[in-house]
Amino acid sequence: MIQVRNVSKSFGSTNVLNELSIDFDKGVTVIMGQSGAGKSTLLRCINGLEKIDGGDIVVDGLSINEKKNVREIREKCSMVFQQFNLFPHLNVLENVTLSPIHVLGIEKKKAQEKAMRFLEMVGLSEKIKSYPSQLSGGQQQRVAIARALIMEPSALLLDEITSALDPEMTSEVLEVIERIAREGTTMLVVTHEVSFARRVADRMVFLENGKVLADQNTEDFFSSNNERIMRFLQKIEFN
Repeated sequence: MIQVRNVSKSFGSTNVLNELSIDFDKGVTVIMGQSGAGKSTLLRCINGLEKIDGGDIVVDGLSINEKKNVREIREKCSMVFQQFNLFPHLNVLENVTLSPIHVLGIEKKKAQEKAMRFLEMVGLSEKIKSYPSQLSGGQQQRVAIARALIMEPSALLLDEITSALDPEMTSEVLEVIERIAREGTTMLVVTHEVSFARRVADRMVFLENGKVLADQNTEDFFSSNNERIMRFLQKIEFN
């Protein structure tokens, strides 16, 4: 579904993605690696938020290098960020229905009915009239997830979505992601939550210096005798 072909991306003199090639298909893929390994940049390049310097990314046959494809690719690959990016002047229902109405052209009433299904999925159907300032961080992130899901993307791109949350809020957001995963949603997840990855991931990808160091099923990854992976997992599990 998503083909990454010899992709390079630099910021100034820093080479973040180094002719990286990988394919993503259905299921849940968790992407790990140390800070600066290129994890978030990879998701942002897939979503068209960062322009690649070389290579190509093809989503359902659409090349990211063709400008006319970027909007459709973003619809197919909805992204949820570390920060919630909700509109503070809009309530929960308005935040979730904004894109379906203005991007997909869905009639308002139908968009609201659809939004209610996804807000119920993330446990926030009773908060439709609340504004972001009236919600906890975990609740705001769940609204952001519903906002991404309502576009019915081919894949959901999740970029360290619990990094700004305390442990209790992290737990509530991860429970929602697990529920969505069980329903068959394809996801690319950048996270350092090891126990979550063990439970949810079908596949583990480890990036190092902008390249794929490991690409394995979850069981093989967590039983790996690769010294670099073992050192990384020990460090984050005991931090």
